[in-house]
Amino acid sequence: MKIKHIYPYRIFIISIISVVFLLALNGCFFFGGGVKEEPKKVEKTREEKIALTTPQKRPVDESRFQQEKNDVIQEINFTNADGQLVKGSLNWSNGAIRATGYGMAPQNVPPESGKPLAIEAAYTVALANLLGIAKGVQINATTTVENAMLKEQKIEKLIQGTIRGAIVLNEEFKKEDGTAIVEVGIVLESVAEAIPGYFSAPRQLPPESFQPRLFPAYLETLNNIDPNHTIRPGDIPISDPQYIDKVQTILEKLEQTNETVRKLQEEIKAIKEAQEDKEMPPVEPYTGIVVNASGSGVKVGLYPKIYYSDGGAYKLLYGDESVNRPSAQVDIWVGWARTLSDAKNDSKVKDNPLFIQAIAVNEDGDPAISAEDAEKIESLEKEYHFLEQGKVVIVL
Repeated sequence: MKIKHIYPYRIFIISIISVVFLLALNGCFFFGGGVKEEPKKVEKTREEKIALTTPQKRPVDESRFQQEKNDVIQEINFTNADGQLVKGSLNWSNGAIRATGYGMAPQNVPPESGKPLAIEAAYTVALANLLGIAKGVQINATTTVENAMLKEQKIEKLIQGTIRGAIVLNEEFKKEDGTAIVEVGIVLESVAEAIPGYFSAPRQLPPESFQPRLFPAYLETLNNIDPNHTIRPGDIPISDPQYIDKVQTILEKLEQTNETVRKLQEEIKAIKEAQEDKEMPPVEPYTGIVVNASGSGVKVGLYPKIYYSDGGAYKLLYGDESVNRPSAQVDIWVGWARTLSDAKNDSKVKDNPLFIQAIAVNEDGDPAISAEDAEKIESLEKEYHFLEQGKVVIVL
């Protein structure tokens, strides 16, 4: 039997494997391989660094920042770090705070670098102005955001963090003089979230702190309807339907296409609905509560309270998180409106709110209602949870 000699083939195969291994180990010299070098880190230019810090626009619901004629606006003026007076405002009707900043690039800066530098400067000033406006926001009738920040460092950090997350609404750069204008905004809910439950404890007030008074629901627009003053607020009580009938008679004689007349007609309708609420049950379930405190001196704020009369004393009905009125999840406790018709259209309570007439206001600017109306609200609360969900609007 012949024996096959495979030894030479074995040597050949082992040699091939060894060569391949050595080539791989040495970087495959014949094929231009080798260990790849790490790419050198290229330092960003000064202009690129500036561009990275320039604020970017983010998608936002622009309607939240649009101001309407009848919106409730609180003017907030303050002095900035440079000692200059800054005039700001807060829109309580749409819950938006907006501020503008102006900036300019340093001298002797190339034109391509000037724009981002100016925008960054304007953005920084706008944030500072926004913080100044936010500090003036009323948390309740007696306390502002600034006072809360001074009392607790945690709140100060939360508020400042909220401001840094502001949205860029508008941005403009003027080449001719190298100046930039940046407008930023935040919603009121963001400020409220920064101070959760901080002033939720109820405050029981003595009866003498309330001064009952009548609130003519149509006083601020009476001159527009009746320029000759044929009807005066003291002639007929606002609760008397004859008062409304007289106003309607005057309206019928005016030009119906007039925008003011149309709005007054809406207000008359809202007043009639408010009167009818006391006499008959709703056609459909109520969608919220409107407290008419028109002309009372009630004060706007993040966390207002509503009291009710009970045997000569006034007890807290709304404004205490400890009893879930409103729930801790509700950031803005009430909506604010200037007229009953505006209140009815507020997203918190539309389309079929229960109208309640305030009978008093306390020294802190909180309204009170009658025991009868409080009882009515209590019965509705069991089923609809209006107070718990913060479905409340107050007419100023």
